Amino acid sequence: MAYMNKQLRHYVEEADKIFIIPNSFYNFINYHKSIENLIIKKGKTYHCTHCHYEFNSNAKIGKELKCPNCKGKYTTRRSTLKRYFTKKDLILLNKVEDKFVLRVFELYAQYNYELMAFDYSCTEYRRVFFDDKGYNQVVEGDNVFHTMGLSVVWHNHVRTCWKKKEWTWYYRSYGDSIGYISPYNIKPLLKNTPYQYSQLWKFVRKIKIFNLVELFQRCLSGYCNTFELLVKARLYNLAFYSFRFSNQKKTFEERFGVPKSFLPFMQKHNITYDELNVLRCCKTPNIRLLKALSGCNNLLWLSYYVDCLTAWKMGILSKRTEHEYKDYLTFAIQLNYDMKDKSILYPNNLKLAHDKLEGLVELCQNEANTRLIKERYEKLKVNIYQNKKFIIYPINNSEELICESKQQSNCVKNYIEKVALGETDIYLMRLLSNPNKSLVTVEVRNNKIVQAKIKYNKEISKEQQRFLDIWQAKILSKQTI
Repeated sequence: MAYMNKQLRHYVEEADKIFIIPNSFYNFINYHKSIENLIIKKGKTYHCTHCHYEFNSNAKIGKELKCPNCKGKYTTRRSTLKRYFTKKDLILLNKVEDKFVLRVFELYAQYNYELMAFDYSCTEYRRVFFDDKGYNQVVEGDNVFHTMGLSVVWHNHVRTCWKKKEWTWYYRSYGDSIGYISPYNIKPLLKNTPYQYSQLWKFVRKIKIFNLVELFQRCLSGYCNTFELLVKARLYNLAFYSFRFSNQKKTFEERFGVPKSFLPFMQKHNITYDELNVLRCCKTPNIRLLKALSGCNNLLWLSYYVDCLTAWKMGILSKRTEHEYKDYLTFAIQLNYDMKDKSILYPNNLKLAHDKLEGLVELCQNEANTRLIKERYEKLKVNIYQNKKFIIYPINNSEELICESKQQSNCVKNYIEKVALGETDIYLMRLLSNPNKSLVTVEVRNNKIVQAKIKYNKEISKEQQRFLDIWQAKILSKQTI
């Protein structure tokens, strides 16, 4: 725990003075207690741990079953179940002067084997003081201890003080108190603030778990009108990304990139931002398509050349194959194939077609590189230099570069394209007594040595450096190549 400065200490003390738990939050806790229950199967009898009603059923273990008495839906477990518990964070939003406060409570539910019921404990253990300007301070009670990078709440310990939580790599969820947020007090709390029309209370009812601090600082700060618009339009998942929708764009299609006729479809499925990006590219209101391609990074590029719906239906386009498909089409473009031919755009076997075109591209590139490196060598061979011990000369072909990379255990083989285009030059420095064994790899640009390394990219010796200094002074500096 870290030192608590005067400002934060003031907020903490004021919070302790004025904070109370409203009845609505107790109702919120009781609701979450009620859903943390099970149906216990013993023989042919099923026992509801919530209302203790017993009934007969044929439901299998692990399946969800509805209690005929309390109407709750709970998972079915065996009567031999002994050790079972759940934890969840319940959050109450409050305000202290100019700062908002997240009061984080952990609801701990433990199954009592003997009573066939649950024992509950709900304890406040963290407070997050924040605003929409980036202020974010976290305090935890002394009823929390940390082990293996996790915060563990000690429910049997009465909290006596608050301490500032300091960020370290092993403290997960620093300031990211994510849990179930009580919606009941939010509207009166935001009254007479810039967020009084934000519809945040409606948003909280629809989106169960999210980071409220991040929402304030990323979406509500400066984007409050857009957030309100999205919530009113019942596009709750898109409201998370209200900062991505410009306030300057007025028409529906300008804002969302799709016709307004798609709005009922978007509302019905409460689409996410990734799904909207798929809809923008495919212009097809098909939820299976949107879910299948959600998260693909190359859809916009692919949509210029192919119909994504057709490619998806044919099994060519998916999250797994999108990069391979893009590479395949790139190869086809490089080889000047007819990009209007459907047999080219939609191959029957993507992998075979990809590998075939990749081989053709590599063949063409290798032929071109070999010719260009050879031409470059003819210009650079005037720079060949030697003394009684060393010799240095430019590479003559790509095979030499690959061999040098293998002997030296470096990445010089990746320079083939740059050498062919004349962007850089690679020289090989060898011992006259053993010219076939790699010694020093030298990179030259504009007739100046850029780098010179021995095996594993280690530094060269002073003797080798003196030889290269003389070579640069006598030969390279006098060239205009």
